[in-house]
Amino acid sequence: MKARDTIVVWHLPDFGNSEAHRGTSVARFCPPHWHEQVHLCAIESGGGKLFYRGTAFDTPAQSLFIVQPGEVHSNRAYDQRGCSYRNLYIDPEWFQTAICEITEKNFHPFFAQPVIFAPQTLRLYLALLESVETSTSRLRQESLFLSVLERLISQHSAEKFSKRPDGKERQAVRKAREYLVGHYNENVSLDQLARITQLSKFYLNRVFAAEQGLPPHAFQTQVRVAKAKTLLRQGVEISDVALLTGFSDQSHLNRHFKRFVGVTPGAYVLNYR
Repeated sequence: MKARDTIVVWHLPDFGNSEAHRGTSVARFCPPHWHEQVHLCAIESGGGKLFYRGTAFDTPAQSLFIVQPGEVHSNRAYDQRGCSYRNLYIDPEWFQTAICEITEKNFHPFFAQPVIFAPQTLRLYLALLESVETSTSRLRQESLFLSVLERLISQHSAEKFSKRPDGKERQAVRKAREYLVGHYNENVSLDQLARITQLSKFYLNRVFAAEQGLPPHAFQTQVRVAKAKTLLRQGVEISDVALLTGFSDQSHLNRHFKRFVGVTPGAYVLNYR
């Protein structure tokens, strides 16, 4: 059972001075305050009130709210049972750089409606936070971060932006794919792929997914699983296979191997023999 009224913090050095917080059954009142970061908060259970811009907003379970830098606000749970949430505090400089890359212009989003009720946006945001907490893949974290920001400004910003139509960019995608195959056991970043292909990170992530049917981080995971199968057939120990193919540990390999192959590495070896 998770402890009540606890907050756990993750620092995100690859994304400026951003932070992720997970709160469990937090009932304490948060008095008027402000953040220098862009503040996103998904309510997973319970719920409460957000006092912001002179208005009291309900923030029930399955809602996501956003508070812009420097704006004073306060929060309280509905009752003493508290609420459980996932916070993200995004470094404003990193945020603006990413937004300009996504929109390819000097775009400053404004969120007139701070509370968002959009299941797809919430699922994407929670996938990002899960990745921050559990994944060691920079590709996955960067890809999800850019996808969340793109979703926010395209669907929930007061001023919408029009995405550049996807070009084929076959040569760039081919270069990125070849690099991922050749460096499958490395923690490759979107920055590296962007330099190789001479495309922006966001645009590369989008056209790669359009061309290949899945984003770079998912492609890399499948390459790793394919290499793991080869090593297992050669008799390499499972724990060694995990490290040789870029997975953080054996359980990480097991999870992805079973997802794509249908059986665990141990069962695969037994069946092969």
